[in-house]
Amino acid sequence: MSHYQGEYEPGRLRRAVKRAVKKLGEHQYRVQGYHEPYWDVSLDADIPCYCPDAQYHGRGCLHELAARLHDGDSKLILALGMMLVEAENRRSN
Repeated sequence: MSHYQGEYEPGRLRRAVKRAVKKLGEHQYRVQGYHEPYWDVSLDADIPCYCPDAQYHGRGCLHELAARLHDGDSKLILALGMMLVEAENRRSN
């Protein structure tokens, strides 16, 4: 399984967690969309998602990030955990 090596925007990662994701096959997911009901994401493809955000910004749209989280991408899971710890620390202070 390949891991996402690109940059991601923390706000996009937070939004990705809120998307409904359905596994379609090996590294294949259907992710809830905003303006469209869903986007199909293929993590093995050169272009994993064809949503407007992915076309405009390139890799790292929230649909790809949601699929990678569900696929067990350890780098993104660690980043999400660090974001949660930082948020908890801000609330405690």
